Amino acid sequence: MYAKVAALLAVAGLLYALLNLNIRYAVMALGGVVALVVVTHPRLALYQFVFVFFFHHALREGIPVYAIDLSAGLVIIAGLLDVLLNNRFTLRIPRLTFNYVYIIAALVVCGIFGYWPELLGLRVVTFSFLVATFLAVYRLSTKVSVSEMVNWFFILTVLHSVYVLVPFVASGGAYRSFGFADVFFDDLAMIALPIGLALYLGAERHRAWLYLLGSIVVLGGLVATQSRASFLFALAAVAFVIVVSRRRAVRLSENSELRLLMPARIKLIVSMVLVLIATTVILRAGMLMAVIERYEQLFSFDLGGSVGFRLELWRRAWMAFVDHPVFGVGPGGYHRLIDIYSTLHLTPNYYYLRTLGAHNAFLHYLSITGLVGGAGLVALFVNQFRLARHGWQRAGDALMGQSLALYGWAFLFAVTLLIEAGWMWGHLSFTAVFFAALISRQHTICAADQALDTQ
Repeated sequence: MYAKVAALLAVAGLLYALLNLNIRYAVMALGGVVALVVVTHPRLALYQFVFVFFFHHALREGIPVYAIDLSAGLVIIAGLLDVLLNNRFTLRIPRLTFNYVYIIAALVVCGIFGYWPELLGLRVVTFSFLVATFLAVYRLSTKVSVSEMVNWFFILTVLHSVYVLVPFVASGGAYRSFGFADVFFDDLAMIALPIGLALYLGAERHRAWLYLLGSIVVLGGLVATQSRASFLFALAAVAFVIVVSRRRAVRLSENSELRLLMPARIKLIVSMVLVLIATTVILRAGMLMAVIERYEQLFSFDLGGSVGFRLELWRRAWMAFVDHPVFGVGPGGYHRLIDIYSTLHLTPNYYYLRTLGAHNAFLHYLSITGLVGGAGLVALFVNQFRLARHGWQRAGDALMGQSLALYGWAFLFAVTLLIEAGWMWGHLSFTAVFFAALISRQHTICAADQALDTQ
């Protein structure tokens, strides 16, 4: 009732703005109406949140505010409204919450003992906002199934991959294409490839080919980015999905349709990968020449270019950790290492790299929070992996693809966190907490089902 009245008032206000006010204010009024609709519809709040993963756009310069920040804010408000308007309020703290809270505490402690305590406030606020997003997604996931959210992410990645492939193909393979997501698309496609194949392995007969076709399109989009690390990590995650699904298939009951379907689908995936590799190597297709050349540079152990840049960034982080092993240099301190190491500007490419992070979440945290924060990071990915494995081991046939997809993501998160990706800050951190919330929700559902079975 209240929501309907509020909606009518909002529409009336919008009509007044359109007829009587400046167009700028009318647009703001329209945005307010859209925001009101989103926060009062949990399903819509989650759908728009995942949609904005694929749009990296700054709404404000200076202290940057991005579209994903605004989108996450709507999710948080929607979660709060759902709590306040629910007559049967129950306090349930989702798994992984204390892992995130520990990291906040580590940031506070290390900031106090660090070189620049004045930088602490912004870091704590931004990470707390991230944790609030995690809690809101977990809360709203009671309104939308985990499977539906995983599928929505995969569908959007497929559609965006098509958009990314167009300029890549049009340029004959010379153009590195990322689409609206900018440089983050390769990470999103890296996640979606094993997810798509996991959904294919666990899908019903009439839907399986759609997931396989979508995975092929995502693979094409990933190739179009020409991102070597993301491609290799995606292949590692695909191998993980295949191995664990093969082991699980032999333990399924004889009445399970997937007992026969999964081995056949695994063979098809492996065959397609081998044919693709052989065709690429033998024909050295012109459209893939730029991609092949980038990999040749990687495996020639040439330490120039992006590989050399990464090694230099890692070296700085490791140097800061070795000199400050317990508390690190303090949150936000990686970009101010020049104040501690006065000769740092003499290193190669210093001025090119001075604004970049460590390009490795684990080393970055070790440098700014030492062993105190590094331990929290390790505990986070270990516990997330355990929860995902728990869901995979207890999933029935209907949830096989969904649980395998989340298990593949947990593996990818653990591996990349130790080597490369920045899942703990910026645009991609929202993707990370989104999947963490889905894993936590899946664990809650499995625990409830197990409790019913024991009664």
